[in-house]
Amino acid sequence: IIPSANCIEKHIAHHQLYPDSLLSGAANTDESNAVSDVEQYKVYMEKFWRTISSNGTQALEVNFDNFIITTANMSMTKATFKKIGGFDETLRDGYDYEFGLRALEKNIASYFDLNIETIHNDRITLRYYAKRQKCYMESKKIIFKKKPVYQELLNKENKRPSFVKKIIYKILRNNRVVDFIETSELF
Repeated sequence: IIPSANCIEKHIAHHQLYPDSLLSGAANTDESNAVSDVEQYKVYMEKFWRTISSNGTQALEVNFDNFIITTANMSMTKATFKKIGGFDETLRDGYDYEFGLRALEKNIASYFDLNIETIHNDRITLRYYAKRQKCYMESKKIIFKKKPVYQELLNKENKRPSFVKKIIYKILRNNRVVDFIETSELF
């Protein structure tokens, strides 16, 4: 993870205004290093997401309706970290997700600022991404099992994926399909 030139300065400035808060920023992919199709798609989606979620220079106050957080670009005071209770070390993945939920539950002001950027370069293939998402989804199940209220707070409308999305997700869980997509010249 490589912080932008003014990343740390922006984190410090934020905490001077909001000392007891949690701040996350964008963790982007370096377009010049995006080699695989998945990395290139990720760059495309990051650009698209910035255009639809940017609110100028202001940090977005995070709540259960617009929950977003990443430890790839996060800061807080040591006291705030302790107040939240640190990371749940029993989780294999999704510890940042659960940490952010606990912060909100404990009424810790939480913010996300797209203007505070880092470059997060990890070589991503479809196989890696699919495996990572499986781990992440398993962790979310564990989190919601431990604390069902989080799922209720996040899914006030009880959103479920459409039938078509469920089929696509099921297909992408199959290692043979992922291998075929990655090695095929058809795609």
